[in-house]
Amino acid sequence: MRKTVLNQVLAGLAVSVCVLSGASSASASTSSDDPSVEVLDQLNAVASEVASEIVAGDSSSTDDGSAAAVVTEDTLTLTSEVGSFELKAPGVNGNEAVEPFVLDDASAMFAIRLNNADAARNYDFEITTADDVTGTIMKNGGVIFTNTAGEAVGVVAAPWAKDAAGKDIPTWFTLKDGVLTQSVDVDSVENVVYPVIADPYAGQYLVQSAWVTWQPGNSGYVVHAVPSAIGTQVQDQAFLGEWTKDLKTKLGSNAYLVSSSIENQYHCHVIYTTWGGGGPTWDMESWRPDIWWWVQAAAGCNP
Repeated sequence: MRKTVLNQVLAGLAVSVCVLSGASSASASTSSDDPSVEVLDQLNAVASEVASEIVAGDSSSTDDGSAAAVVTEDTLTLTSEVGSFELKAPGVNGNEAVEPFVLDDASAMFAIRLNNADAARNYDFEITTADDVTGTIMKNGGVIFTNTAGEAVGVVAAPWAKDAAGKDIPTWFTLKDGVLTQSVDVDSVENVVYPVIADPYAGQYLVQSAWVTWQPGNSGYVVHAVPSAIGTQVQDQAFLGEWTKDLKTKLGSNAYLVSSSIENQYHCHVIYTTWGGGGPTWDMESWRPDIWWWVQAAAGCNP
């Protein structure tokens, strides 16, 4: 097993980082002896779409049948048939808090809270995975860890950062010599009100679910796919093969229905969503002509 270091500076990454600065929100008035409750309240105030995916209660694991996520006090582990990916949280002092949460799509996150201006600006997360796994920074700023077969073992969502008022804070990743550094330029933002929240978020599978519906009289069929939260971070044509693999995995015995036409439509949705199109569910119809995905994209994936 190889261990690398993930140096993460506060920000939004799925492993994701959001930075919430500001106690002026409703969450800031919440009083609790449980830091995880306070962190979740603050996360919900500025990133409700992320908070809504967190599994309720004190659950420390989630499993969607093909992948599993488990968290402990200081680790986040993703496991599937492809392999395992572990992220270990850094030590903190009274100026910071790090709280783990599992999400309902077999992914997980650490929520980091900076309590005041003396809190650290950089956080080191140690990653443990197989020796043949390498990390690549994607165009959107996220990081994908793949093995020599090109299979995704873990994905860290694109970094993002906001203060409690919803103000964007500059943030980015760099990857060099086995070290992933996330930088969040909090000091360049005026009038930051603490606490600041960051939420590293990680997952494995790109497709949350997929199924097939048949037309009357078996005149054709439609393949439906719902991208996972992590999948929305990996919409890069360099990983289209991995997208197809995950679709077939989710389809199970219906994987043979992924024809060339279906695959081109599917790849179009992957890329077109990056441009702001598409929707929560992608529908690929068997009767459509087989047209290259990049040609379909000009017509909104509906040539």
